[in-house]
Amino acid sequence: MYTKVLRLINNLPSPRRRRVRRTLQWVAHAKRPLTLAQLPEAVAIEEMEGIWDISRCVNEPRSLIEDTFDLVFCTGNPGPWRPQNAKVEILHTSLKSFLSRIPAHPSLDSSPATYYLPPYCTAQAAIVRECFKYLSLVAEQQGDNIEDRHPLLMYACDLWPEHLKDAERDAGEELVSTFSSLMQPNSLFRDFWWGHYNRNGYAIPLAHL
Repeated sequence: MYTKVLRLINNLPSPRRRRVRRTLQWVAHAKRPLTLAQLPEAVAIEEMEGIWDISRCVNEPRSLIEDTFDLVFCTGNPGPWRPQNAKVEILHTSLKSFLSRIPAHPSLDSSPATYYLPPYCTAQAAIVRECFKYLSLVAEQQGDNIEDRHPLLMYACDLWPEHLKDAERDAGEELVSTFSSLMQPNSLFRDFWWGHYNRNGYAIPLAHL
């Protein structure tokens, strides 16, 4: 069944196939289910270069779900007025197992490796890098209602340390070094991230990473 669905996905235009790959990777490895509002930002991080360009985010989040042909779905009952609060989850744990197989399934028609999930620790490290990139870019766009304009903000602020704990050792050391460089005195990243992360009086996580 999963092979048949990936064949359908392979018929989509190239940009939409790339977004399916990104959707599957984020939804499969998120520490808590993303909302429908957060998903477009998560999927678009890879495409951002130098600035946060909102035009690179899809306008209709449900289109990201539809392009997976039910491999990803929305849960909960967000109500008619706040559909963006719907939670996004992967179809079944067996799908994660299927997408993690190496080598890629030989019966797929084109670019099968595009849809395969990287090893768990590698995926965790990749999400940390993307959270750093996202926070760095969003920090340059500070202003009123920033949390409304950037739904993924609090996920990235709060949960990159959790992803880092599950990253492979070598990558983890590299990422702690990257974080330390981002946290230099008077850096925009430092003030922005720490202000949002510590809104509830959290302890700084570095000593435990």
